[in-house]
Amino acid sequence: MGKRIKNLINSKCSLPVFVFVLSFICYGLLSPWLRFFHDELSILWFYRKMNDVGLFFEGNRPFLKFIYQPFLILFGSNSILWALFGISSRWLLAMSLYWLIKQTWPDKKILAITACLCVVVYPGFQAQFSSMIYGITFFIFSLFLLSLYFSIKTINSPNHKLIYLIISLFFSAISLITSEYFFTLELVRYLLIWITIRKKQNEPNLRNAFYTSSPFLALYVSTIIWRLFQENYETIYSLVLLKNLKTSFFPTLINQIVTTLRDIWYTSLKVWLDSIYPSHLIHEQGQRIIFAYYGLVLILFIAVFIFLKNFVNSDKKATNTAGVPNILAFGIISLIFAGIPFWLAGLPVNEKYFFTRWTIPFMVGSCIVVPQLISLIFKNKLGFIILISALISLGAGTQFLAANLFRHDWENQNHLYWELIWRIPSLKENTVIFSDMMDLHYENSDQLSSGINFALTRKDQVSAIPYFLFYLPERINTSILPEINKNIPIQAKRYYASFQGNTSQALLIDFNPPGCLIILDPILDSENPNLDPLIKQALFLSKPDLIIPNGTSKPDLGTLDIIGTEPQKNWCYYFEKADAASQFRNWDLIGHLYQVVKVKNYKPRDGREWFPFIEGLSHLSKWEEASTITDQAINITANMEPILCALWKRITTETSESTLKQKVVIEINNKLDCK
Repeated sequence: MGKRIKNLINSKCSLPVFVFVLSFICYGLLSPWLRFFHDELSILWFYRKMNDVGLFFEGNRPFLKFIYQPFLILFGSNSILWALFGISSRWLLAMSLYWLIKQTWPDKKILAITACLCVVVYPGFQAQFSSMIYGITFFIFSLFLLSLYFSIKTINSPNHKLIYLIISLFFSAISLITSEYFFTLELVRYLLIWITIRKKQNEPNLRNAFYTSSPFLALYVSTIIWRLFQENYETIYSLVLLKNLKTSFFPTLINQIVTTLRDIWYTSLKVWLDSIYPSHLIHEQGQRIIFAYYGLVLILFIAVFIFLKNFVNSDKKATNTAGVPNILAFGIISLIFAGIPFWLAGLPVNEKYFFTRWTIPFMVGSCIVVPQLISLIFKNKLGFIILISALISLGAGTQFLAANLFRHDWENQNHLYWELIWRIPSLKENTVIFSDMMDLHYENSDQLSSGINFALTRKDQVSAIPYFLFYLPERINTSILPEINKNIPIQAKRYYASFQGNTSQALLIDFNPPGCLIILDPILDSENPNLDPLIKQALFLSKPDLIIPNGTSKPDLGTLDIIGTEPQKNWCYYFEKADAASQFRNWDLIGHLYQVVKVKNYKPRDGREWFPFIEGLSHLSKWEEASTITDQAINITANMEPILCALWKRITTETSESTLKQKVVIEINNKLDCK
């Protein structure tokens, strides 16, 4: 059995297969329960509904549209295909680094393999589950590494120099013009060329090195000049560091040195140390997921250990220490070059989702430096294999925990879209939707706007964006919303410029899962002490009558691919239907819905979710039941008395008089201490 395992591991296909399996375990296990996140929603909106994905990239990496377009044609809005693409792109990145190291340092196969495996699981980047965005990003990163690989091949295989040069320049051009992520990492090419030429010649030949580098240097300089002239069109980020240096040189310089050292420490070593116990991920998990995490880490540790041990034992020439200074120097320089675009733009690099993406270019340096440092600490090969296997398995475990947080976020996203569908049969176009900050980690209001438009729009093609969501705390006192007042034109930024709204045509919503989405009532909710003061200040803008009763068609299959299939019809389904029925005064429907939730024993998480049932039962003269669920609303949520008083005041005004009504109303007013 042992001999068979050795033969499998030592076969030519063993590493590519093992790397793909590891990539799938990290990023594919939960993919059936994930859909789309962040900018993916916006990209799909422009591709599907406005028939021009290029609109999304106007003013920020416009050439990316030529990369996205063919993949969108291939994969469309199929999240499983995008997940497989993301897994494959991560595999390609890892294998490209392996090929590059093997081409530059042929005797460093152990380093090549360990760096390859480390790139797959690199725990500093935890957003791979946005498979469309980062599948494309890693595809471009892979082309960049392959460009480096083929540029070294031009030296090592002079018989095919021209074809390798053309391929290398083509791949480099794609990286340089489509994204700034790897723009300064391009500088490591010249170091690799120098190292390769130096190894092939006893005396380093500067002229030969310059001659070999000149085509790439010409391309690089041309691209720099082009980007400087096209800065405003190519990216939304400006060179903040240079501006700050002009106004305050020495404080800015000192601060930048500290930031540089901190970011290099974080992206190279600290992310691996944090993976030993990723507290920011573990604290948000359930018990079953934590058990699964520890089990997965243990299984992967055994698998990686066996894989590496059999390889090291079979390779008698393998060595941990030869050539370490050159390789360490290359890894550290890669880390420095990787951070330059983000330091110039003043962008933070840390574990938060929005900023974790900026760790991507640091992967190469980190995944070369870490194995080499471990090889210096553990001269014994067994100790080296144990520690590197532990880090790789812990990195994979970190990705599994991150995947589960994405799964939770997707469930909340899915509920947001469907609760809007259940509550809003149709909504007047050009309506702006305001809310408090929603507890969704991987989308901001811009991206959620695309999901909401998919949920509420039934047209196959549109020429403008019908609806837009803004977080009030985020937008107030900005150019978008300078103040809370009527008749203020609202125009979204950049790729959403086709939305034209006005504060006089607005809805206010409250969405705080596991509670249900609530359309805020400008009269009742003005008495709600639990609402944020800023939201209460804006309540007068909310116009529920923008909701139109007709229009009950369900989303098409393409839309379901994006917003997800309809979730289980639990309490929130019946609440949303009852809330809509209350708005349109369909009291009989509310009576029917109430009987259903009683039979199913569904209960709300927020006392306000009883309100349409209280009002509907009162209009049906079921006063005792209305009184009973009023008590339940008080018990569920604190400080409900003022808003319940406002509700019962409306009920008292709008319902017919009766002896039982008078009795119940007096009891309720006394209980709630209504003035």
